[in-house]
Amino acid sequence: MPSKKDSRLWILASNIIKCIVQCISKIWLETLNTTKVVNKETFLILTKSREPGRGLVTVSNHHSYLDDPLLWGISPFTWKKGFRPWSNLLSLGSPCRWVPAAKEICFYSRATTLFFTLGQCIPVVRGDGVYQEGMDQILDKVNTGQWVHMFPEGM
Repeated sequence: MPSKKDSRLWILASNIIKCIVQCISKIWLETLNTTKVVNKETFLILTKSREPGRGLVTVSNHHSYLDDPLLWGISPFTWKKGFRPWSNLLSLGSPCRWVPAAKEICFYSRATTLFFTLGQCIPVVRGDGVYQEGMDQILDKVNTGQWVHMFPEGM
């Protein structure tokens, strides 16, 4: 039986959330800041051009809670000339990453749980180690050919 996360409505809502975050991040990185991305071309090739069904794990350090959403300013959605994120809005396929997110910070209410789940975040409990449900979900994503991004240096 398909889950609600497989429905067209769920995918559309997820794409809307990702599009909004991406647009805000693009404005933040390119208009309000000076940003230098090292090895951007390699990053984009790896996220876009890997074999079908091959999982991808990317890793980067971070300094704040905003680092993950700001990464969307250079995300695969921004490859197209003229920056047209809305062209992917109705797409049922998504090059978007999955990311573990601190359960106590991002999943504390129904509204934040919905928002972060639609944004492809998976709740993990910091301090519970790698043998927990959230990390099992992350492993399942990689094993099914999806992209997972890790930020090993939390607060």
